[in-house]
Amino acid sequence: MRLVPIGGRIKSASVGLKHFYATNDVVKLNTELKELRKKPMIELLEAFFPSDTTRLKQMMRGVGFYRPALKTDQGMAGNFLPFYINPNQPNTNLSTRRICKEEGLAIPEAYCLFNQEIVEPVQREFNAFNLRKVDEMLQQIGSARKVDKGRAPFFLIRPALPNKEIIFGRDLIKRVNDSVSVLLQDIIERANEEEKKYSGYYQADNLLYCQADVFILSDGTVTVEQINCPDVGMFLNEIHSPFSKILPLVQKIVGSLQEVVCRVLVDNINSKQIAIVTRDQVLENQEDILELMEIESLKKGLSRHGVELNIYSVSQINRIPIGQKVILLNVDYQGGQSKIIFDRHCSKELTFYPNPFFQRMCQNITGLQEITVPSKYHHKFLDIIRSIPKNDDAVFKIWHRLEKLLCGYGVNSDIINADIGFELIPIFRRSLHSWRILNTRIGRYNGTAQIKLRLIPAYPQNLILTSDSGPRLHVFRFMFVK
Repeated sequence: MRLVPIGGRIKSASVGLKHFYATNDVVKLNTELKELRKKPMIELLEAFFPSDTTRLKQMMRGVGFYRPALKTDQGMAGNFLPFYINPNQPNTNLSTRRICKEEGLAIPEAYCLFNQEIVEPVQREFNAFNLRKVDEMLQQIGSARKVDKGRAPFFLIRPALPNKEIIFGRDLIKRVNDSVSVLLQDIIERANEEEKKYSGYYQADNLLYCQADVFILSDGTVTVEQINCPDVGMFLNEIHSPFSKILPLVQKIVGSLQEVVCRVLVDNINSKQIAIVTRDQVLENQEDILELMEIESLKKGLSRHGVELNIYSVSQINRIPIGQKVILLNVDYQGGQSKIIFDRHCSKELTFYPNPFFQRMCQNITGLQEITVPSKYHHKFLDIIRSIPKNDDAVFKIWHRLEKLLCGYGVNSDIINADIGFELIPIFRRSLHSWRILNTRIGRYNGTAQIKLRLIPAYPQNLILTSDSGPRLHVFRFMFVK
């Protein structure tokens, strides 16, 4: 695999880390964070727009309080920014950049058949972040669905710009290439083992393109968080907003990446008919507007090469004719439906890109340092993190017990993603409340979830992006192709 030397997008938290580092006193910090949950700052309120008072209180009591600062999710809780690659530039300037401009982008959900007379006023006001006005408009439109994604009539995202462009030169590109190659090889080897257990042999990984999320710190340290195979990115080509000044800059990068990806797909699959498979709810309920736009972007890109794309859900895989070449989008392998993919792959009736065993392994493996809480200490660990201190002395004692345990495990990060098999829970090490939230989420799965602690190598002093609310957690998303 090779890195595409064009650029990509930065996925950033929408809230800085300043409030988590306001004091080194753990007792005082827990008190201040408790008050902040009661009276959230404006940046936190914006991250959950649109929300009524009841939902906001619920989010502030739970994991929602931490997501806008400790995760790099898409949507209102995050920002995305462009970055560039110049292979002729030997060295990279990793000095701190400040986020200096932000816009709002309102994307109509696929199930809402709006005309432009409704769409454009919402886009105009949200572009300027006139949230009160947008809220009034959304209330007039109404429409809320009981689905996992796409409940509201618009999906809201927040493009931004730094005060100085981030351009990666040859030095950083080599480090990223090397780090991604090592992780990909590990994933391939583990996927081969799983496939061999399943069918007695293994097939080629059939990886044609993927996107790597990479932490690049101000000292030049490179750590791969995840290989996304494929996840979304080209959906940005399908967004139309007459008011955005930032979107065209990002689309210029994404449009070039799309052409490279489509050329690689055409050259390697070598068929005028290609099937594409997505999750059932994407097609049946139109739940994921970004995935729908990703499909549309791929469809348009491949059609320029004379290739027709036929779209199926996972439950429709048996309808795909034998011998067909199939691109897998973001399939959920935790559901029982995915067995049909493995069976048709192992029987060699269909050729999947990528190999589904490889794709599933990508979802389970990280390049971050990961520490598993030993099963024999599982109950002890939960007993500590579920503790509710009655006074300041109790806060310190619980923290001291937890810190001793974490140091014993080798946990050396302030920001942690706890992988419990079903979701990633963001944790700030010195916040006892965030650990209690982890216990609550584990309780949803009868307390049986294995706990893996993924260590985020980020501190305020080594992050390249900053803002009025402090340094921003962020990753760089690079495109790789065969």
